[in-house]
Amino acid sequence: MKKLFLALLVFGLVSCEQIEKLDAQMEPDSTDIANEIADVKKEMAIVEQLAKEGESKLLFKAFGTEPGWYMEIYSGHMKVLLNYGKDSLWISDDFYKAADAGGFEYEAENDGSKLTLKIKDEKCTDDAKGDTHNRKVELKVQNKTYTGWGDTQN
Repeated sequence: MKKLFLALLVFGLVSCEQIEKLDAQMEPDSTDIANEIADVKKEMAIVEQLAKEGESKLLFKAFGTEPGWYMEIYSGHMKVLLNYGKDSLWISDDFYKAADAGGFEYEAENDGSKLTLKIKDEKCTDDAKGDTHNRKVELKVQNKTYTGWGDTQN
């Protein structure tokens, strides 16, 4: 009986180790993703607080889906979250014309990576929610195109 109990105990320990190894190899679960989103929201809150304190004025917000992305343009920098927040960009530059009625275009290149932004003064509708926005946005980062909608923040 002792041998059977020891065999079951050893089998149980080995099984637990295998489950832990498999769990470590698996994709992050929804809790991990929720925590990442919470971290991103904290970062954005800090940026918004700086804007409120006069460091920089928020001019434009934009977003898109598939894959999800979000962008805020301030007079002195642009913050972009790509691929559902997994990747981010922070570009310090002069963006004071980003909210111009005639649209806005911007290009930047760094170490062979190219970013192109086009904001068109064109009303459009968010396909997912049906909301209307006053600008159409196309963002290209390293040959990947993100399309979406945005609004001026004046």
